[in-house]
Amino acid sequence: AASSAEQKAALRALEAKLREDEAALLAERERLAEAEAFEREEEAKATAAEAAAVKERELAEKAAATEKGEAAKAAEAEAEASREREAAEEAATAEAEDTRLAAEAAAKLQEEETRAAEAAARVREERQRVADAVAHLAEEEKHVAEAAAVLEEEQQHAAE
Repeated sequence: AASSAEQKAALRALEAKLREDEAALLAERERLAEAEAFEREEEAKATAAEAAAVKERELAEKAAATEKGEAAKAAEAEAEASREREAAEEAATAEAEDTRLAAEAAAKLQEEETRAAEAAARVREERQRVADAVAHLAEEEKHVAEAAAVLEEEQQHAAE
């Protein structure tokens, strides 16, 4: 009896698996049908695109005939543009040279200003040393005058 119950359970499991497989197959068929429909749609689009490309090619051939006349005009315009470009390049080169010369002059001026500022600083230092020396000399003269006054006072006391 247990074996029979096991067999029934196994059969039910197999049936469930078969139903799952059938459902998966149905889903796969639907996906394939959708893919085929999509593919047919893409083929229709490609056919339409090919027809459009043929028309476009015909228009391009007509345009090419017209373009030959325009090409000569364009070549002439390009030659003129080339001449203008060369003139602009020459002007740019001259301007770059002027800028370089101006930069060199500015650098030299900066160097001269730096040297002048350094010289002015040395002059200020020297003036300060002179002023310090004058002040020191004045201090020494004051000490000498005080010593002379003391000496004179002592001489007066000695004379008395």
